Amino acid sequence: MLQFRGGAAENIDMMFYRRTGHQVTYVDTTPALGAPPVAKWKDSAGTLYVIERSELIQDREAYDENELQAQFKLDQTNVIVSDKIQPFSTIDAIVASFKYLLHKTYTIPVGAQYAFARIRLLRSFEGSFQISYTRHMGQFVQGDIHSYDIDLGQIFFGIWK
Repeated sequence: MLQFRGGAAENIDMMFYRRTGHQVTYVDTTPALGAPPVAKWKDSAGTLYVIERSELIQDREAYDENELQAQFKLDQTNVIVSDKIQPFSTIDAIVASFKYLLHKTYTIPVGAQYAFARIRLLRSFEGSFQISYTRHMGQFVQGDIHSYDIDLGQIFFGIWK
């Protein structure tokens, strides 16, 4: 989505409503009532909806999550990510680091898994950052994203069975 917006987005709020096994497209008009979006991206430039298409996903762009996680530093309620995460993107590192923190420090019910559900950022950014576990809200957990004591946003994971 950042490439769609030119990489300088502000007041980002991306929320996933459901998983899909289908290809998606991005539209800037509100979807019809019978076509609920997979996700919604809002930023200072407007709103984009992620809409499911009929074609199935044939290929996934995998990345070595273990290699990325090996670069994280962990304490009791925080994960620290350096600015040396190449070839991974910042969003890869944000999602993987919070997932890593949750798996290392919190227990979920047997058979459940964490699923990335939402991210809110004041702006797009690059460089080192830290995520702190903030709270548990029913089936969701929140982490706050900081860089050098500057609040950058929040990330949310759902606990799905």
